[in-house]
Amino acid sequence: MLQTSTKLLEDLNTRSRLLI
Repeated sequence: MLQTSTKLLEDLNTRSRLLI
């Protein structure tokens, strides 16, 4: 579960960087 959460967080981080 922890790995999945981290994966989601990283995905969100990447999307945020792309948006900015």
